[in-house]
Amino acid sequence: MSKTYREIDSTLYPMMPDIHDIKEGSGYYLFREEQMKGYLCVNPRPVHSDGYLLFPYALIIFDDTDRHIFSAVIEQTDYRMLSALTRTPLKELTGGHRRPTSPPELALYSAVGGHEVFQVVQEPYTEEEAVNLLLEVVLDVLDSLSDPEFVGTSHTHR
Repeated sequence: MSKTYREIDSTLYPMMPDIHDIKEGSGYYLFREEQMKGYLCVNPRPVHSDGYLLFPYALIIFDDTDRHIFSAVIEQTDYRMLSALTRTPLKELTGGHRRPTSPPELALYSAVGGHEVFQVVQEPYTEEEAVNLLLEVVLDVLDSLSDPEFVGTSHTHR
């Protein structure tokens, strides 16, 4: 039996990944028991164009009625963009480090918990490691013990 989740209001989270940036034909993860699908996005754009967050990876989850329920992400702050938006010196934002982005963090956007950051992701990491981290977050949120099934490109319609 599937639990009911609230849909995310993307206007509340302007820095979340844009759900319309899902690449056609990329396949999805099917969470069969929960009746949900998760679409992996690589470098999706943020909802708003002046976004100061970068998303190397995102797993965007929809329920069986195509409502966006949550997004598990690996995100980084783009200090250059944040500096331009806030008129704060780059050196002040970075603490003097030369790196233009923050370390990657594993996070979740949801209607209930808002924006939650779980941990820093150790670099370097592979795409497989990123996907496994994102799937772990989703399985924890869904309180599921069942691994999702990857469905190939012939069934990509939400």
